[in-house]
Amino acid sequence: MFNRCRFIESRRSAQNAYTLIELLAVMFKVGFVTAVHEAVRAKHGEGPALLASLLAVVVSALLVVLFWDQTARSNKRRLTQLREQYHTIYQVKELPTAPKSIVKPAAAEIQIGDYGWDARPSRKDGLIHLQGLTQK
Repeated sequence: MFNRCRFIESRRSAQNAYTLIELLAVMFKVGFVTAVHEAVRAKHGEGPALLASLLAVVVSALLVVLFWDQTARSNKRRLTQLREQYHTIYQVKELPTAPKSIVKPAAAEIQIGDYGWDARPSRKDGLIHLQGLTQK
């Protein structure tokens, strides 16, 4: 009736497209370097502007790396917290047959492919008690 699932960590090599965050990072770098180049070129000429642009590339790359590192640490903490809170995730493979075994909000539906996480059972009946159904 239920299939146990594990948290699957995303693998960068399996992705073929850039995310919005990556595109925003590139836009930030291009905009920052362009702004620095134009500001320095207007006051000091083309030579110093190229050096300032090179320095701006390094600074913006460091800022992006620091941002991604902080985001990765935050995501790792959140994933660890979720793993501690929800030990097992289940996927519904077939609908329950006994209507008395289903307790859910009035508007909630159980569908094949839905996910839920195990809850502490209120009784010892050998059933898996799932949380995760909402009224949506």
